[in-house]
Amino acid sequence: MAINLSKSPVPGAAGVSWANFIGTIIRNVEKSRIEAPNIGDEVQKGIEYASAYSNAISSAGLVMYKNPIIPKTLNYMKIATGFTISFQTIKSLGIPPTPTQWLPAAAGIISAWMTTQISPLPMHLPATIPTTGIKILFAGEPMSLATGLFSAFNAGNTGLHASILAGVLKIHLMTISGVYNGLMPNPAVVPPMIATPPIPWVGIL
Repeated sequence: MAINLSKSPVPGAAGVSWANFIGTIIRNVEKSRIEAPNIGDEVQKGIEYASAYSNAISSAGLVMYKNPIIPKTLNYMKIATGFTISFQTIKSLGIPPTPTQWLPAAAGIISAWMTTQISPLPMHLPATIPTTGIKILFAGEPMSLATGLFSAFNAGNTGLHASILAGVLKIHLMTISGVYNGLMPNPAVVPPMIATPPIPWVGIL
């Protein structure tokens, strides 16, 4: 069973703001090109990429429930730190990077998802009351994500870079999976509510 988070024709439904993400990345990259470099460049770039991603994800929602499920507090600093380490490593090498140098950034994104708390907790039939609700069990494969990041950061221009990066992160969301835990009415009446079997889901859009 898939949990689908996307732009929806249903009024009130939320979705990941990829257009805003792309626009933010383009503005940040263009801004960095006209400002004098400083010691904190890699740290600042890490923060900017993490912020753009975190803000985009904060508007994600379960279309069928019309409410957000990803809190704005997706562990932003794990993502920022991962990107910063990748930027610093690449700068220190002084040679063209390989996907390996993007593993810290990939690990930061995956770790952020593994430690995030999903809120609020909508019902997910047959469960009518959540217990632990949506639990993430798998948040992506690091090398695949790192390879995608490598491709995005080796794009020919800023617009292409931002678009490829959005696509890479969107594909990564489709690999995230877990279970939903909740309570359902008891057919035997007593007790009135019983635990459902864990309801599997895969993919966030």
